[in-house]
Amino acid sequence: RASTSLHCIIKNLWWAGKLPSLRVGAGQIRERFEKTVLRRIFADRPVAYGFPAEGTGYIDHSGELAMTTHDDRPNMIFIMADDHAAHAMGCYGSYRNTTPNLDRIAAEGMRLDNCFCTNSICTPSRAAILTGMYPHANGVITFNAPPSNHVTFPQMLRNSGYHTAMIGKWHLGCEPTGFDHWNVLPRQGRYHDPKFIDNGVETRIEGYVTDIITDLTLDALQNRPRDRPFCVLSHHKAPHDMWESDDKHAAMFADADIPEPTTLFDDYASRATAVRQSTQTIGATRPGHTLYEAETGHIEDSVARRKA
Repeated sequence: RASTSLHCIIKNLWWAGKLPSLRVGAGQIRERFEKTVLRRIFADRPVAYGFPAEGTGYIDHSGELAMTTHDDRPNMIFIMADDHAAHAMGCYGSYRNTTPNLDRIAAEGMRLDNCFCTNSICTPSRAAILTGMYPHANGVITFNAPPSNHVTFPQMLRNSGYHTAMIGKWHLGCEPTGFDHWNVLPRQGRYHDPKFIDNGVETRIEGYVTDIITDLTLDALQNRPRDRPFCVLSHHKAPHDMWESDDKHAAMFADADIPEPTTLFDDYASRATAVRQSTQTIGATRPGHTLYEAETGHIEDSVARRKA
């Protein structure tokens, strides 16, 4: 259920409103969450919407909602990085780089130390976050678009009266739905001077993609309706490969002594098949996520890609 997704990500959201404390035992979190957070957010409003059918474009599920001028439900900003390993963050003990802003969020909020990912590929992870369902249940097991009958938590929020926005990397094989405003990268997107699809209209924006997504997110927050609570998803491309920095950070580690990881010269003899097939290695002639990505990444049609 999409409410499960909200339950999982709520610990990493910045809340502009005040909520009852969630600092309880693991066995109590779900019950407390259902009784306090979900009841307050949704106020018993029903929802039954899903993704658009693949290739059909954007579907408006907004409906007619009677909203008052005062709504004290919490605002939400969900910020996601792509392929950002825990050991690359200071709050998880990184010795390679410093992340003071992430560390402050972790110190002032809640840090999860015992999390697992059942399918770490980009598209299935995104579908799992949006639907609260495992890949085998939501149908997104690789780079395919989600089935059109699944409910997402932004749709539930929007149907409940929230203003919703999606900015940055979408990568789900269909146009975003469940959002009042969206401006997303096509497919993987580019680091420099990337194209964006702004509510269905393609445009190119000069600059570095991380700065652009941040600015677009701030614009979405600035231009939101003031009489409704909001949920804004800010999905960054970085630090996904190919690893391209902006000019101001290009020489950041030029004089740094970075220890070699113990696995730098691993021969993968004891690793899983998927790891041995990976082409995401230093000096690879055909870099990509996996052998599958390297050999099928040029096929835009998702059905043809799966058959390949």
